[in-house]
Amino acid sequence: MLANNNYRLYPIIFISFLRVAVSFTLELAIPLYFISISLNPLVIGIITSGTSMIYLFSPVLLKDVSQKIGIKKALLISVLGSLIIQIIFQFSLEPWLVYGLLITEGFLIGLFWPVLITNLSILSKTKGVCEDESEQDKLINRYNVAWNSGAIFSYLIGTILLFIIELVELVFILTLIYSMLLVVFTVLFQDPETRKNNEQQQEFLITNEYKARCKSENISFPFILPLYIIAFYGFLIGSLILLYPIKSEALNFAFFTTYLLNFFRMTAQTISISKLSNLPIRVLKKLFYFSLPAMLLIFVFLDLFDNIFIFGTLFVSFGFFGSILYTFSFKMIVYKNIVEDSSKYSSYFETSSGLGFFMSPIIGGFLASFNLSFAFYFTAVLTLIVTVFSLLIRKNLKFES
Repeated sequence: MLANNNYRLYPIIFISFLRVAVSFTLELAIPLYFISISLNPLVIGIITSGTSMIYLFSPVLLKDVSQKIGIKKALLISVLGSLIIQIIFQFSLEPWLVYGLLITEGFLIGLFWPVLITNLSILSKTKGVCEDESEQDKLINRYNVAWNSGAIFSYLIGTILLFIIELVELVFILTLIYSMLLVVFTVLFQDPETRKNNEQQQEFLITNEYKARCKSENISFPFILPLYIIAFYGFLIGSLILLYPIKSEALNFAFFTTYLLNFFRMTAQTISISKLSNLPIRVLKKLFYFSLPAMLLIFVFLDLFDNIFIFGTLFVSFGFFGSILYTFSFKMIVYKNIVEDSSKYSSYFETSSGLGFFMSPIIGGFLASFNLSFAFYFTAVLTLIVTVFSLLIRKNLKFES
């Protein structure tokens, strides 16, 4: 049995689902809205980078808050603050006000995810909640399913809403509804019974089976390898989320198509990661070298073509090849954590990813303000550079029998 009768696990599942739904809905709604009012791409890039910029630092700055006030209170502060932001969005979407609110959102997210992950880590080791490794794995798998489902759900509902009524401002009503439900389930959340001196660590929630597979591989690699890969992965996604809506607007595509294509991308990525997670790092390394040229071509084709069906194929391809980059870097970091019995590499991984998400809209917006093709080809050239660099250091990733 996954949980005893005295502890409610379902609020955690819904909290994870809804927090992701808010974030993923906003990440497309904000650039779509500002593009629709012809705001300069550079300004859009700066505004949309606000959350990622602050999230680079907020988890570290707020790491002691939950120890002082408790996990539930920390989560309530985060979700109530986010709810206030969504309420303000209903009355004003002035660019620099939105920028300030996104910076605040990044601060609040830094109080949310590390605290929730700490809670789940505590639960997975608490007698009476998870009795054995198989039960721990069930808890972690349910959390991961909720997280991914929240992303897919947010894109699907955004697609349906904008298909019925093509008015981007309505999407912000969705984030308000999600935030209200988020508060409700956070109120229902239970603090786990734990010692007050539990330290909050930023670590991955992965199953014992996953750890065992990673641990079974005897490998060596430079520490920089997984970090630059995940930073590059974040850069690619950030570029796609900003640049494609600009292209879509220039082609007079309906707003819902942007959400629809990202629904395809996220679905392909989720399915692909679930399959790739079972592969050893040795195999992922080979796939990695195929994924880089594929990513290069995707960004070149995004500039060259103007057919929605081709774009659909490119987004699905992005989801598949992007999942290779993510899984390859993720498994190397998990291996590092296990071998050195540390969670510090998880923090490095998250920071590197956030750096990519932070830089991409600023650089992409700057180049797109001159010519959108410049931005697409810059990303393609950057992919080429990463490909060459990866080939040059490929022998540094060694497998020992």
